[in-house]
Amino acid sequence: MNCREFQELISAAVDSCLSSEELELFLEHAQKCPPCQDEYDAELTTKRIVQNRAKMVKTPVAVASAISDTLRREAAAPTRHRGLWWQEVLRMPFLKPALILGAGATVVALLLVDSPDRPEGLVLASAPGNDVLLQSFSNYLEVENGAIQPQLVSAEPERVRNYFAGKTGFPVLVRAMRECTLVGAVLNEHSGAPLAHVVYKHADQFVYIYQACWTTVKTGKQLRLREPVKSALERSGLYTETRPDGRTVALWTEGETLCAAVARLDRDELLSCLSVSTSSMP
Repeated sequence: MNCREFQELISAAVDSCLSSEELELFLEHAQKCPPCQDEYDAELTTKRIVQNRAKMVKTPVAVASAISDTLRREAAAPTRHRGLWWQEVLRMPFLKPALILGAGATVVALLLVDSPDRPEGLVLASAPGNDVLLQSFSNYLEVENGAIQPQLVSAEPERVRNYFAGKTGFPVLVRAMRECTLVGAVLNEHSGAPLAHVVYKHADQFVYIYQACWTTVKTGKQLRLREPVKSALERSGLYTETRPDGRTVALWTEGETLCAAVARLDRDELLSCLSVSTSSMP
């Protein structure tokens, strides 16, 4: 079994729908391929969280009817992009702070201010375990599909830095990146460890950067990295990995800050984007 075949069977495996022969081949591949094993673990963890936390209630007739009507209208409507905040921002040609001074800039003004109504616990709500690499890949998908929404949307690095100031216990890196535009940020915590999430856009793709305290990760309690990943990072200052679906992650450290950048770019293209940020790496 190869990685593509494994990916196609993950949902069936999580739902216990594979034959004994398929399951044997599936698990055999997972043992030999850490990236695929991580994907499978993520799906299993998400299902467990849903089963443990989702409360089954009977849908009121009026609500069910309203949902059905909405689905019918959307199905009949012309196909269009239905993304949330990040996707809407991604379509903007460029975020210019000066626009908020214009008479017709009400929408942009709303995008450029903090939104206290958005739940800070949204990030990592379904991320599995405390593995930084797995959380980073998982969070990137959540940014793509709109499940993670920005608490602050801004193209101004100083504004984003001020948003994180005094809240993390480690310096949050918010810098200019080659051929990228800053989009916004989210702040939350995992098992009591503060986390910063910064999002850029590169052409029509997201570049998501997960940031945590490097010392916290090295202790391996609240957050951790698999030993081979941590060793490679400590040895060379940089670790990269590309998954079968085209997502690439690049990890590096600067002082007390551990960064994990994820994008649907090849390794060289992602590192090129990060070159400004990583120029001061040891």
